[in-house]
Amino acid sequence: MCAATPTEGPSHKTQLLFAAALYSAAAALVFVLAMYREHVLHRDIDWMKRPLLTLQWRATHQKTTARLDINVWTILHMLLYFALGVFAPTFWLLWVVIGVLWELFEWFVNTYLTAHVDYKFTDVFVNTVALVGGAVCSEALHAECVSVLKMSWEERGWWSLVSGV
Repeated sequence: MCAATPTEGPSHKTQLLFAAALYSAAAALVFVLAMYREHVLHRDIDWMKRPLLTLQWRATHQKTTARLDINVWTILHMLLYFALGVFAPTFWLLWVVIGVLWELFEWFVNTYLTAHVDYKFTDVFVNTVALVGGAVCSEALHAECVSVLKMSWEERGWWSLVSGV
């Protein structure tokens, strides 16, 4: 356990900085993969779209079966939104809206510009579940994680940059 006394939670500024860092890393990854796909491979990165796990279920009153294919892109979505839930839970509604807008953007790009974008509207569901999971874990992890980060960052003088102290 960490010896530092936990605070009541990260400030809004700190949460937004963490979110900006997470989204920046995700955007950089998407950009690098898009450039690699379009200018080196000239085709899609098939192994990232291949289902690793398929979940199927049918409600008792429905005749159709629901299906969720989980691939590498889905896992990357889950990791991003889980991290957003842990480190920036206050802004959960904004992250859901950004997720919906991103899926619409992916649909537009896939439909009108290139066929190499893996858009799935089920990603909105996956993002939301991961976000809620991260927010729930945030309460349990907050005291330990923030205390460790604060101690480490205080030694380097970074904490004052994100905490405003």
